Amino acid sequence: MRSVREEVTVTIRPPLLALMALACACARHGAPPPKTMGAAPAEIRFAVLGDSQFNFPGVFERMVHEVNLLRPDFVIQVGDMIQGYQNDTERLRAEWRRFFRQIAPLTMPFYPVPGNHDVITPESLQVYGEVWGTHRYHYSFDWGPAHFIALDSFPDLQTDTIGLKQTVWLLGDLTRYAAAHGGLGSEELKRRSIFVFLHSPMWAYDPVSQKDAVQEWERIHRVLCRFPVRMVFAGHTHNYSWRERDGITYIVLNSSGFMNELDSRPTGQFHEFIHVSVRGRDIRCAVIEDGSVLPIDTVSEKERHLAAPYLLADRTIRIPDPNLAAISAGVSLEISNSRPHGRTFALDWEIPHGSRFEITPRGQSVTVAAESSATVTFQIEAPRHVPGADLPVCHVSSTLRTRTGAVPRDWERHYRHGQWLAGRDPAAPVTAIALDADVPFTAAWTLFIPPTARAARRGGEIAIDGDLSDAAWREAMPITEFTTAEGVPPETGLEVRFLWDSEGLWFCAQMEEPNPAGLRHSAGGDVPLVWGDDDFELFIDAGLTQRRFHRLFENCVGTRFSSRPIGPPDSRFRAEYESATVIGDDHWSIEGMIPWPQMGAEQPPAPGDQWGLNIWQHRQQSRQTLTQWSPMRNFPYEANRFGVLFFE
Repeated sequence: MRSVREEVTVTIRPPLLALMALACACARHGAPPPKTMGAAPAEIRFAVLGDSQFNFPGVFERMVHEVNLLRPDFVIQVGDMIQGYQNDTERLRAEWRRFFRQIAPLTMPFYPVPGNHDVITPESLQVYGEVWGTHRYHYSFDWGPAHFIALDSFPDLQTDTIGLKQTVWLLGDLTRYAAAHGGLGSEELKRRSIFVFLHSPMWAYDPVSQKDAVQEWERIHRVLCRFPVRMVFAGHTHNYSWRERDGITYIVLNSSGFMNELDSRPTGQFHEFIHVSVRGRDIRCAVIEDGSVLPIDTVSEKERHLAAPYLLADRTIRIPDPNLAAISAGVSLEISNSRPHGRTFALDWEIPHGSRFEITPRGQSVTVAAESSATVTFQIEAPRHVPGADLPVCHVSSTLRTRTGAVPRDWERHYRHGQWLAGRDPAAPVTAIALDADVPFTAAWTLFIPPTARAARRGGEIAIDGDLSDAAWREAMPITEFTTAEGVPPETGLEVRFLWDSEGLWFCAQMEEPNPAGLRHSAGGDVPLVWGDDDFELFIDAGLTQRRFHRLFENCVGTRFSSRPIGPPDSRFRAEYESATVIGDDHWSIEGMIPWPQMGAEQPPAPGDQWGLNIWQHRQQSRQTLTQWSPMRNFPYEANRFGVLFFE
């Protein structure tokens, strides 16, 4: 087995229809000529790939594009590039041709490290030498101020070992590199970095059942510690793990090999590659999960506009409070389809463990015709009880067949053309990457017990002066139950009341304030951002639409701001209503009347009508500055989580 220390790479570029010929040439003649290095770069960037083996070819091929987008100086893969484990040389060569198709998008040098799937049989060992050159079993190369060593952990058909012959070569290689850069202990050598790559993570093996491998690596580790070895990379075990020992970082990674459990990061069961940046001794590494790097043209403006109408909005399904009475009711849910073709929607209920709610059916599917709506009905049963914090949720979903945007569009066009030619052109660039997929659009429709307030008819005169002593206010129900974002009572009290008549909605609020001198009221100008002051806010959803609402802000000295969630330039408006504020010795108060048109209502409500309502207060001296009546999760535009204002 021949080993050399040189800078030889395989550079794969995509003349797409000539790709198969390139792969065949590599299989017959080995690697292209050595690459000539220029001046040492200020920064070295390289990517490390783990096992692939054709286990999840779509994952690996997409990952190749992700690596290419980051444009490292070179790529190195720590073995198990093909499936191997066979004696048929022609099939082995075919697997390597397939692998070369997979890495064809790379526009930078590629360095291989042999894994057991690549060299485990005499025939696969032979073909590996044909493909990469017989000097590619173990070798080293320099790149700028760094040295890179590839080891063979399956030498001469042995398993999980470096072996005496290769260990002697390793020590000689490290010694020569050190001597060329000032010698051991020199400042020049300390400024350099050495990286080691192999397939078997022998340091991570079981010390009992694989004692020989662990002990052998212990000897190698002691050798590495004498030199500026910064990192060691391996694969093989199809998981991710990290450790540091004696200043050396050890990494095991898996790019697309089989796993016992997909997407379990705590157990290292996920697919990834590693991007490494080296500036002298400053080394930065990023572990990048598959699918995390997208091309800049992943979604066009046209595609975004076409897909946007498929979005589903979260909603609440309002139910009576089971703390007051048992529930037995049918709930009808309307599903609208604005698209010019039919859509199928799936509705599935998630009932938290221990919940006393029963919902039938637990799930159903409905197809809604183009530009129409349909109604689905569920039966909800619950005994009288105090509900927990988690209420049942109906998960609504619908899919849209669309391009995934996983690869740059030029490559996507090549792949689509190749799939069309597949079977007729052996050089067609076929890929396992999903170019199209059924993309789910989802929403959560949650059972919701809204807080309820009542607005009585105004019976007496009210002078809007901020003094809340008018007798008419005694007919209004006080609202005193408020909370913070942490779900605890606010530091200071707040009391709010509502009345109504044919002209508008009357409101008053009194905020406890033990330190009136600390009240903040600095907002001003054309866009007074009063929520940064001590303010009072009303969210009013006329007609309980759960979509449209008006938001009225006023700080403690009467500075106002108004908005509605319909986008600029109409999101801000100047609400015309009468109000007054007063700052007292231990409180501040506000009183006012809002005409119905200022809340988006064409006419007054009728007795028995219900509107959406929320109430906020900002107190800047509190640790939690925001006080809410009906907590919202997606600040601040969740009209579906408003409480209810009932007009008596």
